[in-house]
Amino acid sequence: MTKFIYFLSCFFIVASLAAQEIHYEYIKVPDKFEFQKAENQYQLNALTAFLFEKYGFKTLYKNGMPAGVKPCDVLTANVHDDSNLFRTKLYVTLTDCENRVVFTTETGSSREKAFKPSQHEALRNAFASFENVEITSKVTEKVASGNNNNEKELPEEIVVDPIVTSEEIEEVAVEEISSEAEAEITPSEAERNPSEAGKIQKFTNGPVTYLLRSTSAGYELFREGEQQKFASLMKSGGGDNFLYSSKNVSGNAFFDGQGNLVVEYLDPNSQQLISVIYKVQAQ
Repeated sequence: MTKFIYFLSCFFIVASLAAQEIHYEYIKVPDKFEFQKAENQYQLNALTAFLFEKYGFKTLYKNGMPAGVKPCDVLTANVHDDSNLFRTKLYVTLTDCENRVVFTTETGSSREKAFKPSQHEALRNAFASFENVEITSKVTEKVASGNNNNEKELPEEIVVDPIVTSEEIEEVAVEEISSEAEAEITPSEAERNPSEAGKIQKFTNGPVTYLLRSTSAGYELFREGEQQKFASLMKSGGGDNFLYSSKNVSGNAFFDGQGNLVVEYLDPNSQQLISVIYKVQAQ
C-alpha cells in the first residue's frame, strides 16, 4: 500500500511538471485591465504584451487583426488584482472568443511598496507559469498545410548589434512618459558629470562608448562626452531585472553572464522582441 501511494505521488509530480499546451499563438492585450483607472497605468499593459512576446506568443497590442487570423484564433489576456495590505498580487487569465477561460497563471506577488515596481515584479512572477507551456497554433497549421513552400516565419527575437540610437528608433507604443516626470527633469550635478557620482562602468554599442553610473534606484546611462542622461534603469523588485526607460524606448534590461548590458523591448510595428547589447569594457 505504501509503495502504491509513493508511485501515485511520483506520477502526479511528473504530470504537474509536464508541459501544458495552448493551441493559440495570438494574444490580444487590452489597453486597460478591469482594475486599472487609466490606460496602460504603470505601463502594466505594455509589459504584459512584452512578456507574452518573450514567452513565444504573437501579441496584438494597439494594432489590428493580422490577415488570415479570425477572432476565434485569438485569446484575450486579462490581469487580475488580488492584492492585500502587505503584498501586491497579480495573476493572468486567457479567454477564448466565447469568454471561456482556457489558462490561468499562478499568482505572482511582490512586497515592494511603490506601485509600479511592485506590479511589474508581481506580473513577472505570474508569467513564470508560461515557462512550461507549449504553443501550438491552428493558424500556423492551416498555412503550413496549404502552402508549405511559401511559409515565412519571422524570428521571435532580433539581436541588434551594433548600435541602435534613439534617433533611429520610432516612437515606441509601450512607453508612457508622464508630463509630471518631464516637468521635474533638471540636470543634476550627477547628470552634468556622471563620473563624480556612484560607480562607473564603460560599455560600447558599435562605435559609441557609454558610461553606466550606479544609483540608489538602479543605474543611469550616459553617452561618453554628453551631459544629458541617455536612459535610466530602475530596479524591478529583488531580482536581476531592471525597468529600462529612454526617450523613445521602454522595456526590460539585465546583465548577461559576461557582464554585458542587454536591453529588450517590443517593436510596435513588427511585434518582435528586440535585444540591444551594450558590451562591457575592461576597466
